[in-house]
Amino acid sequence: MTTTQSPCEFTGGCLLKIKLNEIVESIIEVYDEKGEKYFKDYGVKENALKLLSQDEPSVWIHSPFHATRAKKALGLAYILNRENLESLYAKKKSFLEEQKDFGLMSFNSFYSSLKSASYMDTDPKP
Repeated sequence: MTTTQSPCEFTGGCLLKIKLNEIVESIIEVYDEKGEKYFKDYGVKENALKLLSQDEPSVWIHSPFHATRAKKALGLAYILNRENLESLYAKKKSFLEEQKDFGLMSFNSFYSSLKSASYMDTDPKP
């Protein structure tokens, strides 16, 4: 590129702008078709908890790292003050052990910090 050429001229000028517009339009189209519904469905904490509590391969696309998905599920269960936090922990721990997941220690640590939080062992919030 010489000092008299603009970056737009050097990279193809108008062709680059047309491609960029096509890309942006394509992203907006996909969002309109699928993204809005996805965020509407899984933006609800209870729906996200139900999804993240599963470990079937069909769910991996939503959260592909097993320990991360497990921590998200525990965190949501904690926030929603679910009584089944211990059973969810046991289920997720068992899955992570079966998978020999490298995030198992982090998951256990996360659970320990939730367990030591003040209101976990008290009556559910109103």
